[in-house]
Amino acid sequence: MARGILILKEEKTMEAVTISEECPRYNICDANLCPYDPELRHRVWYPNESVCAKQNMVEEFPWIKTQRKVARRCKEPDKYFVVEMLTNLSQVRKGTVGLSPDVSYEMQLNSWLKDHHKAKKREYTEEEKQAFREKMIKGRELKKVDLGGQATFKF
Repeated sequence: MARGILILKEEKTMEAVTISEECPRYNICDANLCPYDPELRHRVWYPNESVCAKQNMVEEFPWIKTQRKVARRCKEPDKYFVVEMLTNLSQVRKGTVGLSPDVSYEMQLNSWLKDHHKAKKREYTEEEKQAFREKMIKGRELKKVDLGGQATFKF
């Protein structure tokens, strides 16, 4: 069974036995990006192709969740994604597009990753968190209006 397109080169490995032990669906699954595929980093995936259907895989491989979002929202199914792209994608929008098969892979990937880098979340101190909480509570209190014993918000 063919699994996607190899971008760089194809190598035959003897790891199929251990893969089938890890995932009993490996030999019948038609998902191009399989988390247990030893050549995963060389595979490509188009948004109109299958996604790993094994439910408990999302916790171990978060890029599968991103892949499902891309499959639902992507408007250009003729552009492909690789695992590195799905891993670095922080938000999936309607305008999220993959790489064109007509242009050089390396040049496109570097540009795409630069444009879609995953921002690191800032860590806040306890004092900053408390200041945010107080600010929110104060804002809510200012918006409340008492109407017959019920608190409602002004909009």
